[in-house]
Amino acid sequence: MQRNLPMEKRWGCPFLQGKIIGIFSHAFKSPCWAEDDCYYDSDNPHVTFQINPSSTTIPREIKKLRQARMQSRERALAEEVERKTAELKKAQSDIEEYSRSLELKVSERTAELQSILKLLQQRTKELNELIEESPIAIFTSTPDGKLLRSNKVLLSFFGFSSLEEVLAKNVSLGAYYVNSEDRDKLVEELLTNGKVSKKEVRYKFPEKDGWLQLSMRKVQKKTAISNLKVLPKT
Repeated sequence: MQRNLPMEKRWGCPFLQGKIIGIFSHAFKSPCWAEDDCYYDSDNPHVTFQINPSSTTIPREIKKLRQARMQSRERALAEEVERKTAELKKAQSDIEEYSRSLELKVSERTAELQSILKLLQQRTKELNELIEESPIAIFTSTPDGKLLRSNKVLLSFFGFSSLEEVLAKNVSLGAYYVNSEDRDKLVEELLTNGKVSKKEVRYKFPEKDGWLQLSMRKVQKKTAISNLKVLPKT
């Protein structure tokens, strides 16, 4: 008796049952079978056997048990496969839902960024137009005086109508200072402080000369944005 096992796991006395079946089958020269009744009384556990003639044999019973166990395992396996399949389907559904949600968010964010980009382009265009039409000469150059970009006012100082014409001449702004030392001081101050504010210098451009008010700000390591304001003649 398996008294230490839970009730649902106890299964009688198969060893004793087999012995009894063998003894009676041998004694009567005819197949017999022993049906067991188990009593799981904690104080007096016991089992009773009823012996009857039968066509049932131990090999047949073993075969039936094996088949039952195999069927039980197949059912358990089928249930496990069904459970895992359901989990996979749910995971796939969750992924598809997340994918749809992500696509929607990406689409919304893309539309938002496109709107921002369009606004930035419009603002950039407006700013460029403002710089281009400004009455003050606004330009970008390197510390050694190489002109990179300019509005129409500075171009008019050279007598040109386009930046390409000036760039083709390989113009150096330093050549147009009346006093070259003024430029050296301005560049030194720019590199030291990152900016120059309202310094009066004398220029001599092909189409403009006189005193100009210069402000500069360093925007990159080798680039500065500047503006020149023509001062009244004295």
